[in-house]
Amino acid sequence: MEFPDPSGQKICFGILKKLIECWGQSQSVAGFMDYVYKTIIPSCFIVPMNSSFDLNDGHTFLALGEIAGVLKTLYQKRGEEFLQFLVNTYLPSINLSQDLTQLLLQAIQQADAKVLKNYLKVFFTQLRTIS
Repeated sequence: MEFPDPSGQKICFGILKKLIECWGQSQSVAGFMDYVYKTIIPSCFIVPMNSSFDLNDGHTFLALGEIAGVLKTLYQKRGEEFLQFLVNTYLPSINLSQDLTQLLLQAIQQADAKVLKNYLKVFFTQLRTIS
């Protein structure tokens, strides 16, 4: 997802969210969940961390809303499995602190997609200052 256009990113993440809604609960499509864990989840973090992703731009904020939707849908469909992947595999691979990890997990579990989108803006702004 290195397409720097926020409208294109919004569309891409929207499509990914729909695919997860359709295929995220079962193993009906061979290899789909493997793709989710290896590609889609990392994209939800890599794209907003890119310097071309302007967190203060309105169009980019809409794309961030779709990213929030992807993360929320993954939690709704995969539950604890998704959270454990974040805690044990992905977030340690990007050297995210335990404190930020716990705050992110709470937001994914408790917030609705709109609140999660607002949290992610703060989260990625903070991550950019740390890295």
